[in-house]
Amino acid sequence: MDVRVGSLVEHSSWGRGKILALRQPNAEAFFPALAAESAGPTRMVRLTALSLSTVQTDPVLDRVEGRRPGSKAGAKVKTPPKRPDHNLDQAIEWFAREYPGRFADERFVKGEVILKRAAYQLFADKLGNGAGERLLAAGNFAEIGTLLDAVYRATKIPSRLELAAVHKGLKEAAAAAHLLEGLLALLASPGPQTFARLADAVGALPAPTKGPHVQTWPTVTILPFLADPTRFIVTKPEIGKQVAGRMGRDLVYSTAVKWDTYDRVLDMSRGVLEKLAPLGATDFIDVQSFTWVTRKLT
Repeated sequence: MDVRVGSLVEHSSWGRGKILALRQPNAEAFFPALAAESAGPTRMVRLTALSLSTVQTDPVLDRVEGRRPGSKAGAKVKTPPKRPDHNLDQAIEWFAREYPGRFADERFVKGEVILKRAAYQLFADKLGNGAGERLLAAGNFAEIGTLLDAVYRATKIPSRLELAAVHKGLKEAAAAAHLLEGLLALLASPGPQTFARLADAVGALPAPTKGPHVQTWPTVTILPFLADPTRFIVTKPEIGKQVAGRMGRDLVYSTAVKWDTYDRVLDMSRGVLEKLAPLGATDFIDVQSFTWVTRKLT
């Protein structure tokens, strides 16, 4: 990958960033998506975890200055002035300009939607329409683990570390079956008890001794989202908070994955879908894709 100081790059979890300094095999990069994190938006990242962005200009990153040659690590980086959140209408206006075909725009579909639609179809073919129940009844627990792992990996939504933790856990066949049972219960009857059952089943997956917790907002909510995107959405707290700010809502996020918060996320997402429907949005795959591409507006 041919990058230099000032190049715009993409990270699978943190989105678009800008190279501030190169220290092979690592790069120091600025990621606007991390601006609200306690560690700040500047991170040292392996170059192998980055890809060169297809665009080399960005309204936020263009105002971020790279390090001067010879400057010390830890030197201050000039960051763009903090702006108030764009409201939802402004984000919609930007989206309509950026993607003239709206939700049928070829660039938008190829870049954001196609993988999620394929993942939804994978779940429908392998675990939907009674297939999951039949696998449970037949005791094919190892196959269930393999299929759930494939569903998790079918999109770029959970982070690489989250996927690694889930991948390890799903090798335990009984734990994978328990997870599918929790998911099917939520799909049949959404509510506090069934959501807690799913969250607990994810949390019960055998986790690596080192690394992130296996139970996170994305690892819990990605499965119902891909099983039925007309009713469920996947959520990442920072993106959810951004959308809530645009709509003047409080989601009461916590690190603990709770139904009260998720129910608020679902209600907010239904409001977003209603606003996006005139542009061609049909379900929460469209809503999630819209919130992701507009995250850079703040």
